Order: sequence, then C-alpha cells, then structure tokens
Amino acid sequence: PNGAEPFVQDLIPAGVNCLGDENTVAQQNAAYLLGNLVLFGGQGLHSDSRALFHVLQALEPLLGRAAEVDQMMASLREQGREDEMPYEMIGLQAAIDNACGVVARILAVGAESKAIQASHVYPSLLNLLPLRRDLTENVAVFRAIAMVCHSDQACVLQTVPQLIHILCATVERMDGADGPQGLAMQQIGAILNALLAS
Repeated sequence: PNGAEPFVQDLIPAGVNCLGDENTVAQQNAAYLLGNLVLFGGQGLHSDSRALFHVLQALEPLLGRAAEVDQMMASLREQGREDEMPYEMIGLQAAIDNACGVVARILAVGAESKAIQASHVYPSLLNLLPLRRDLTENVAVFRAIAMVCHSDQACVLQTVPQLIHILCATVERMDGADGPQGLAMQQIGAILNALLAS
C-alpha cells in the first residue's frame, strides 16, 4: 500500500509540527496522521531509516508523558475516583495510544524493510503498554509484536514476563471480540503461539 506516497514529503512535517500543539485532540490527530503516513507511505518511506527515526524522535515528548498519565490514573484508581480523570488527561491518554500505534507501524514496516532493527524499537514500545484509552491501536501494536516474534525471537525472549503481563492486561480491558478487538485478539493468539514454539 502506497496511496500516501505522493503526500509524505509535505505531510510528515505538518504532522510532526502538530504533535507539539497544546491541544490534545490536535496531538491525537497528528499521531493518527503520522501512523497512516507510515502505513501507506510506500517503499520509499518504509526503507528510509532517517525518516522513520525522525518520526520516532518527534513522538518522544508526547510518549514521555505516559508515566505522568499512568501515575495520575493509578492515584485516581486508588482513591476510587477513576471517573474524575480530567478531560485533558483523557485526550492525552488517547494521543499517547495513537503515538504507540505509530511506533508499532514504524516497527513493522522498518523491520520488514530492514530499515530499522527491532531491538532498537521493540523494548521502548513494550514500556509504553498496555494502551490506556484508544484500544483500536492494539491491532497495530500486536501485529508489530507478532512480526518481531517471527523475525527476532532473541529480542522477544528477553521480554517474555513483561510481554505476558501486557497481553493479560490488554485482554482484561477488552470488552468483546468484535471489529478491531477481534483482530487484536487474533494477533495476541499469534504472539502466544510464537512464544510457545520458541
């Protein structure tokens, strides 16, 4: 799929710029745009390690806020006030999840084209999981992890306890097996099969 290839040169800078916006909806949309550009950007982008790393670096400030959001959520959960999460933090959770989807897509296309070594991206992605709000990104996340299970087992085997914890936490959060959640469950099954076979 390369339908976005003619627009990559213009839209990646725009998406990267919008990641720095103060509005979490703008950040979420920018991450979504970048994820689609990575997915549909064609072989030129998929094999361009500099461009892929540029997008990864642009995501770092947003992804760096994941710990802050997770701490706030844990604090509210402890107090029995989960429903009182400020709107801005809900938006930030979704933006971080969309950014995780971008990282997963970069991991998948970069590893497939050999532009990026899985060992450079996979551990960072795991540290951002499980997703918080936008569970539809689990499809991209677990598709990428399943690919790494098949292409770089040594990388995955070093993280089995963490990965199993993430898989269990993800399944617990899912409320059905329809649509994207069903696709994510299929990917989780593929990951578990790959782990059992290794």
